[in-house]
Amino acid sequence: MKESGTKRIILASILGIYDGVPGAFGKWNTRMVDATGIQSHKEATALFEIPEFDYTILRLTWLYNQAGNSNYHLTYKGEPFEGAQVTFERFYTPWTLKCKNFITGK
Repeated sequence: MKESGTKRIILASILGIYDGVPGAFGKWNTRMVDATGIQSHKEATALFEIPEFDYTILRLTWLYNQAGNSNYHLTYKGEPFEGAQVTFERFYTPWTLKCKNFITGK
């Protein structure tokens, strides 16, 4: 990170990497993604979770289309997931703006 001048890493991953998806939905999620898929994401995420890195890990829920739906819920590491889905629009808009601002400095 020092060599490239990178200050922060934003990593997109999946829900289930911290075993925080409770109940029937958690079981369904594991079946859909597959336990080996979740394990692969856990291992990849662990590479960035070191004190030397300033990072944000996005644990993406299941995305769907529904224009105008901007509902979401933030869940932090160590908390059980609340909310199983978010719209593409809700996810895409703020992160696109943040990335654009980061890249352009505006």
